[in-house]
Amino acid sequence: MILLSFLKFFVLPLLTSNVIQEDSDVKVLELSRGCRVNEQFTECFNPCNTCRLIGVYCSIICESGCDCIQGHRRNQFGVCIPEH
Repeated sequence: MILLSFLKFFVLPLLTSNVIQEDSDVKVLELSRGCRVNEQFTECFNPCNTCRLIGVYCSIICESGCDCIQGHRRNQFGVCIPEH
């Protein structure tokens, strides 16, 4: 009974709430399920959408997963930031 109460009131809220992860000076808001802030799940996206590869041709690669929303690119920490 005590274990069930512990799971219900302490573990379950942690699994369903937002988690803040600090990476150097960058704070990344990770959702417990799905994609992070400024990302959306896509069945087919080009993983070369990064700040370092602006204007660089990337072969046609199709991956499913979280991609930056329109107008954003991944920085060196993997965080989707607005294009400048």
